Amino acid sequence: MDALKSEVQKLHLGLYERSRLHEQDEAEKHRIGERLDGLAAEVAQLAEEKRAEARALREDAAEKKAAADAQYGDFVGDVEGLDGVDEDVKRKILMLADALMKNQKVVEMAADAVSAANEEEAVSIVQDTSGIPDSAAVWTATALSRRRGLLQSDSYDVTALLDPDEVDESAAADAIAALNTGGISATSADVDEEAALSDAAGDAGMDSSVISEFSVAATTYAEAEAAAATAEADAAEAEAAADEAASALVLPPPPANPPPPPRPPPRA
Repeated sequence: MDALKSEVQKLHLGLYERSRLHEQDEAEKHRIGERLDGLAAEVAQLAEEKRAEARALREDAAEKKAAADAQYGDFVGDVEGLDGVDEDVKRKILMLADALMKNQKVVEMAADAVSAANEEEAVSIVQDTSGIPDSAAVWTATALSRRRGLLQSDSYDVTALLDPDEVDESAAADAIAALNTGGISATSADVDEEAALSDAAGDAGMDSSVISEFSVAATTYAEAEAAAATAEADAAEAEAAADEAASALVLPPPPANPPPPPRPPPRA
């Protein structure tokens, strides 16, 4: 976009120069007008090139999306068909796969040493305090210590893999703040979706080649989609600049000649 901005700046400078000329400087106005016409044409040409680039990248993204969609469908079927795998594990795998397809950032929230009678209560305490419902994350509670003579733990570390479709960055930050305010030490960290997916799916018994093929297709599509979206935004900006340039060259009509002053009344 640097070339486009440079041409627009030149155009605005020329318009300013022309606006400062007096009516009698017609030759200079004509010279500046020709230069402005050329600059406006260059801006329009740059806008056309940006739009053509955006169309090409959008077509490329569409092709990669078709390939990724096919891989995603097969991958989901493989996950749903896993035998003897906990449903929360399957949900975690699918959440990460979906985020990879959409190029979304996944955040993991960690609450330390939550005092509770059992895992379920520890998770419930974190959910109530943070305001994150059960359906918006994959929850895990890990026992830290055990009371002497008792089987149950009295302290748990609780982690929540937040679903980016349900919890945005602002809501995640609010949840962390609520936990810390409520007396529970909590932090958050961005997840490497591709590595986390590989680990989770591999631990669930999925074939490494299946995981790798899907990951490559998903990340390739996500990158192509991001490139297309950026190019489309650049093209829209360039087209707006071209429209501005074209309209700026249209001079307003000269003011109408004022009517002659009224004649003095005839002498008596």
